[in-house]
Amino acid sequence: MRLKITAGIGFGVLLIATVIATAKLQTKKSLSTTESIDSQIPVTTKQLSPENGIIPIELQCQVVRQPPPGEFRMLKCVVKNNTNKPVRALSVAYSISFIRNGAEISDSGHLTSDAYVHPDFQELNRHKFLSPGGEQVIVRGEPVQHDGAVAKDIEAEIDYVEFDDASALGPDLKGSTLLALIREGAATYKAWLKKKYLESGKSIDSIVPLLQDTPTLPAEYKVADTMHVVGVDAYRKYARELHNKRGATELEKRLSN
Repeated sequence: MRLKITAGIGFGVLLIATVIATAKLQTKKSLSTTESIDSQIPVTTKQLSPENGIIPIELQCQVVRQPPPGEFRMLKCVVKNNTNKPVRALSVAYSISFIRNGAEISDSGHLTSDAYVHPDFQELNRHKFLSPGGEQVIVRGEPVQHDGAVAKDIEAEIDYVEFDDASALGPDLKGSTLLALIREGAATYKAWLKKKYLESGKSIDSIVPLLQDTPTLPAEYKVADTMHVVGVDAYRKYARELHNKRGATELEKRLSN
């Protein structure tokens, strides 16, 4: 599979399409009542090597057509966990071939989900891990199109899988690197939040506004890498969930260690 990086980010459980394709993560495998399969664009999936005759993490992908008014096509993949261990993060590599003016071009990237993100939220997010026998749907949020070019075919494969016990599977073309950058972004933002918390005299009320879902970060917070933004957004999201569900005391514990 040819792999190159396009640019942009999207985020679900946490899910990114490296790097511009936005993406969503769902916990159901069936098509919605308004979607239909587009068989004119063939999708080839490469599976991980079987273990004891069973594919440990199974991948099936297809192109689905969205209903009007958009009527665009999207790549949708189902990931099934055939192991006896929960999966806390994974990355699917894809490559889309297009024909434009008789020439073939490609658009490649990764769809990456991370339900772990930071140790502060392992217990909070454990129910979001892909459980043994479970399935999740990963959607490449951007349409399968490329500036007027016609999509010819798509290839996809499991690149990297990280289990709850930190063991891993897959060729790891880029998946572990993406996860490391995401988690680095989360850790850096946590350190900044802790600094603001201490500067405020340990006032949680002064921290809560910094956790709100806003498209921009505070001007004083500097991002070193594009992928760090995904980790920052994830930490804000989960810290906000922790505060809303379990109260200020639990958030104080995270900012005090």
